[in-house]
Amino acid sequence: MKTIMLFILFAVFGLTTYAQYNCYGTRYNDSLFDVTVTSDVLYGNNLLYTGVATDLHMDIYQPTGDTALMRPLIIFAPKGSFLQEDKAEWTMQQLCLKFAHMGYVTAAIDYRVGINYTLAFQNPNREFSLAVMRAYHDYKAAIRFFRKDAATTNTYKIDPNMIIAGGSSAGAITAVHVAYLDQLSEIPAVIDTTGLGGIEGHSGNSGYSSQVNYVVNLCGAIADTSWINSGNIPLISMHGNLDTEVPYGSAVISMVIPITEVDGSASINLRTNTVGIENPFHTFLGQAHIPYDPNAGGSYLLYMDTVINYVKTNLYNWICTSTGVTENNLLPFVQVYPNPMQNELNINLNNNICDGVSVYVYDVMGNICLVEELQNKETILSINNLPEGIYLIKIKTQTSVNTYKIIKSL
Repeated sequence: MKTIMLFILFAVFGLTTYAQYNCYGTRYNDSLFDVTVTSDVLYGNNLLYTGVATDLHMDIYQPTGDTALMRPLIIFAPKGSFLQEDKAEWTMQQLCLKFAHMGYVTAAIDYRVGINYTLAFQNPNREFSLAVMRAYHDYKAAIRFFRKDAATTNTYKIDPNMIIAGGSSAGAITAVHVAYLDQLSEIPAVIDTTGLGGIEGHSGNSGYSSQVNYVVNLCGAIADTSWINSGNIPLISMHGNLDTEVPYGSAVISMVIPITEVDGSASINLRTNTVGIENPFHTFLGQAHIPYDPNAGGSYLLYMDTVINYVKTNLYNWICTSTGVTENNLLPFVQVYPNPMQNELNINLNNNICDGVSVYVYDVMGNICLVEELQNKETILSINNLPEGIYLIKIKTQTSVNTYKIIKSL
């Protein structure tokens, strides 16, 4: 356990090198802005499975009138079984709009689709693995597009150190691979990488990093959970436990024909728990594939609300809680120590005002573990009953909120 906590400690303190976000008021949590959409932005070019070159486009959503100089970016990739895709489909529009309303920059991308079924019937694993690789390379080019923009014209004012990879179904499969397929040796042996460009591919914007900071996995999977290792980035997963298209656990995936075994969100959850990666996981109990999609019918609107609320809460906890971030742009006046902590947490107010100061302790799932009204300038909180893990400490006054990320270890 101590080894796992050291990896978590590395990951958490690594976050403090990112931009310190001005999460004032309810930014990144509530709808605050109108949204401006720029459609069909060219971000790359590469060969289809037929050998014909094709341009790659994305739709970019920005909070209208936002004066922030750097905003977190979420890139979403749509569903389509790697046979078709539509960046303008309803789910992509909803996700991009909702998060842009909150102050994020969002993008829905096209990626290359299509499979040679003559070859697929001979070797389905190889042909569908190649389809995933094409989408994977395109997604990486989209990430590099934004980092290139940030380093040059800065048209979209994104923070190049806070890029989140997201997707739904096939798009989520792509996003998860972008996050965790990071070694050439991990590329399946059935794929001949000659001419493909290795890990980065040839879809465009070379010379810039394609790494991401978090993953939003909506009903996706990975070819092999062993690619997920300690020190890798956190992810949010949501999946129906009755999904027969992209398996909830580990099972053979089929697209017209049986292909290969993949590891769905429940298996990803087991692996990330084992190696000590933050991985909030929500199961759509009794639901099949993408219940938030209009094709699912029924209560899909309610399920989309669940997706938005669950994802925004967990992203907010991650991006708005680096040590010392103040939500109202006031200088921090609170000392919280030690970090890591064991059985006691010290809170010191650097003034004599204690009236109306409250302490809230949250776990990484957003559950309140402890609430206390401060009576003195110096307070010691007993956290004996809390298990090991990462906690968010919010110090609230009548005029400000200071949020800290703290680790409890042995």
